[in-house]
Amino acid sequence: MFRRYSCTTMDFGELGQCTTSLPSTCLSVYVPLTWISRFWPCGTTQFYGGFPVCKPAQPGPVFQTAAQKKMMRGCIYSHRPAASTMGAHSIEWSIILSALDDVDMMTLALQSILPESVEIERENVKSHHGARQTMLRSHIKRKKDIRESMLLVQKGLWSSILEMGIESRIDDSKFMHARLDLQKFVAGEHVLASRNRSRHSVKLRIKIECYPGQEVVDEATSLLSGYANHDED
Repeated sequence: MFRRYSCTTMDFGELGQCTTSLPSTCLSVYVPLTWISRFWPCGTTQFYGGFPVCKPAQPGPVFQTAAQKKMMRGCIYSHRPAASTMGAHSIEWSIILSALDDVDMMTLALQSILPESVEIERENVKSHHGARQTMLRSHIKRKKDIRESMLLVQKGLWSSILEMGIESRIDDSKFMHARLDLQKFVAGEHVLASRNRSRHSVKLRIKIECYPGQEVVDEATSLLSGYANHDED
C-alpha cells in the first residue's frame, strides 16, 4: 500500500519527474498512493518533491465543469420559445373621455374586444388645460387573454396596419402603437383613426415579443399577419 519516494535537487528542474534512489540531499517521504488516488481530483497523478501534483494545463474531472462554466460566461445563446408561444408580451387598450361622453357606452364598446376575465380600470384624470376627463384602460398580460383579445378585433384592422407600414409604429422599447376611430369603434367597426381625428380615438399598445438575433419589425409583422389571415373555426 505504501511506496517509498525520494527526490534529489536535480529532480526539481522538471515537474513531475522523480527518482526512487536514496540521495542524502532530501528527505524521504511515504505516500499512501492507494488511499490518495481515491480522492485526488486530477486524472493523472505525478510527484513533485515527493508530493502528488496535477499535470500542468490538464485539469481533472472535478475542475473541468468549473472551467466550462467560466468559458460560458458572457455568451448569448439561441434558445428561443417555440413558435406557438411567440407573439406579444402584453397588450393595452385605453380610451380618454371628456365630461360630455357616455362612459357606460364606451365601457361596453371596450368590453366587446376583451375576454370576460379581463377587467377595465376607470380613472379620473385632467387634461392639459385642467378639464376633467375619464380614462378607461385595460392591460392584458396572460397569453391566453392576449390571443383572445386580438381575435375579437376585426381582421381588417391588422391588415390595414400592415398595409400602411408597421415600422413607424414601433418605438425603441418594442411597443407597437395604433389608434382606432372612437365613433366607429362604438358602432362596432375597428378601423384606424385618421390624423385629424386622432385625439378622439382608442389607443392600442402591444409589447412585441422579440429575442436576441431577431428583428422586432419582422416579429411584429409575423404577429399581425397571423391574426389578419386567421380563419375562424
